[in-house]
Amino acid sequence: MRRSNSYHLMCVCLLLLTAALPLQAQEESTRTTLDAIHKKLDNGLRGTLMASFMDQSSDSSLASMIARIKYRTLVPPTLYNIQDETFVLYVPKDYDPTVKYGLVVYLSNLPAMVPPEDWQKVLDDHKLIWVSANNAGKGQSPYKRMGLALDALFNATLRYRIDTERIYVAGMHSGAQLASVLAVHYPEHFAGGLFIHDCLYHRDIRATKDDPTDVDEGYRRPMMDKLYRAKTGNRYVIMTGEKASDLPRLKAIVHRGFVEDRFKHVQLITIPDSNTSRPDANWFAKAIKALEPLPKELTPSTDKH
Repeated sequence: MRRSNSYHLMCVCLLLLTAALPLQAQEESTRTTLDAIHKKLDNGLRGTLMASFMDQSSDSSLASMIARIKYRTLVPPTLYNIQDETFVLYVPKDYDPTVKYGLVVYLSNLPAMVPPEDWQKVLDDHKLIWVSANNAGKGQSPYKRMGLALDALFNATLRYRIDTERIYVAGMHSGAQLASVLAVHYPEHFAGGLFIHDCLYHRDIRATKDDPTDVDEGYRRPMMDKLYRAKTGNRYVIMTGEKASDLPRLKAIVHRGFVEDRFKHVQLITIPDSNTSRPDANWFAKAIKALEPLPKELTPSTDKH
């Protein structure tokens, strides 16, 4: 049977109409599905929780990390089974699975790290979920510590409704070193990083006439596309005490590293009359505020606060 031209025209129009469905409608459908998943996974538990996860991130495999991260360490990499590991979660008391929350992935020096009580109030106020791996302190292989942080990120974003513009990797002392490596190597995952009392940089920073501080390369430079994204889109805060012995080194990393290399959003916060103790809630809140997304016309400074 011969079909008319009008029939063919109608079929073409229908195909074009189907192909041109508004992107917004598709996004709405995806969002509705994700909301249903998050509601189903929400067990109603809030506050400090102990968690175990079944799924390992593809990014955290040893082969994947070594291919991407060239980190200098004398401690050999070790394999682990995600199902044998545990994690600390802090879920704000008013968590609503229909609302996007931020996420802090914390690398601890200790075998376990529950967010201090005064920090919990800051997490509540800023609608931030906290996740930190246990058995990932400074005695463990750096690759294992970083791998567990990537696993924590992967599983938290599956379980909770997370705002991808507010995912931060953070740490203190050696945890801050590894957080600074992850932040720049995985800028597609972490929108920012908080490095307390320590930080590494991806090139040597040599002494000058005005600044005698030398800083050795802490890790190899990331791939160019990752580095570009880290420089132009993400936000970084380095925090330490005014009396900290490492302050000159951190200043060199900020001003002659990040700023000189044209990272757009980096801030050094120094705490008056303090050394390397844990920042209190007031200073932790200042750091979080500095990490939060800002209107495009505003750019954070590197001034002392």
